[in-house]
Amino acid sequence: MKTKLSKIFILVLLILPGTLLLFSQESGTPVSSYELREELNRIYGADQELVSGTIYHKAPYGSVSGHPFCLSDEWKEGRVELDGKLYGNLLLKYDIVNNELVLNTLNLNNTSLQISLKTANISSFSLGDRQFISFPGSENEEKPVFCELVSSGPVNYLLLRKKEMRINSSAATDFEYKEYYNNYLVKNGELTRFRGRGSLFKLFPEYRKELRKYIFQQALVLGRKNTDDRAMLIDYCNKIISGQE
Repeated sequence: MKTKLSKIFILVLLILPGTLLLFSQESGTPVSSYELREELNRIYGADQELVSGTIYHKAPYGSVSGHPFCLSDEWKEGRVELDGKLYGNLLLKYDIVNNELVLNTLNLNNTSLQISLKTANISSFSLGDRQFISFPGSENEEKPVFCELVSSGPVNYLLLRKKEMRINSSAATDFEYKEYYNNYLVKNGELTRFRGRGSLFKLFPEYRKELRKYIFQQALVLGRKNTDDRAMLIDYCNKIISGQE
């Protein structure tokens, strides 16, 4: 049954005893649909597995430059780990302005339906080859914040992206989305701001010489948005710690 469900589509619904309710963010009023429950039972059987969430309302376009999503406003194939179960072959976007993970799925009429997934029970998800986990300290919140796990090992490199809408100084549009990069390192469960090479030298003074040499040899630029170069440095550091260098 799980295989059949994952192959066709995932319905984002919340089951209450004796009725099936589809919630809309716009009105906030539950709409009872006994007929829909009967149709679902006919197609999947009475034990179909459903994921809860709300209708996602698209971000405004036209007078706004940019978009509120992480990485891209295009749908990315990804996976979601929910309550210890892994759901694959999903089309996802992550709205980092409103902190909403959006699923593009189909309703019973085979038309597109965009759903904001309930993230309280989501431990991780992926967008393409990028892996996202709940940001340390927000795991137990009703709506946890997610960050990209850029590099993992004895030291994890986390990238927390944020966006906000601001008045645009140019005449092209009235508003624009401005993005901010917050880089962190996690060593032995402790979170540290990753401001630059100095942050790494402070964590590992014993490897300072090797790390400086690697930065020079690879001509790494470690600005806040130079995440690829930062990832190379952390990957190298993890190899040193693991005795692979």
